[in-house]
Amino acid sequence: MKMETIEERNKNLERDDTRYIWHPFTQMQDYAKETPLIVEEGYGCILKDIYGNEYIDGVSSLWTNVHGHRKEKLDLAINKTF
Repeated sequence: MKMETIEERNKNLERDDTRYIWHPFTQMQDYAKETPLIVEEGYGCILKDIYGNEYIDGVSSLWTNVHGHRKEKLDLAINKTF
């Protein structure tokens, strides 16, 4: 079985993003013409895309929660509930 390269993985993620994911409040016809921004990880208020670029997350309270990403104390509390 052939392992895909990072470049192949990223291109597949970008293709699948425009093919299968609806982004609310986004004009999808315009969005499909651009290279999608795919976030791979986040810590605190910093997000990292699949190419290693970092961004400050200024809108996490709109879509995730007001506490940021991957806060250990919150992760532990959430895991205890399961």
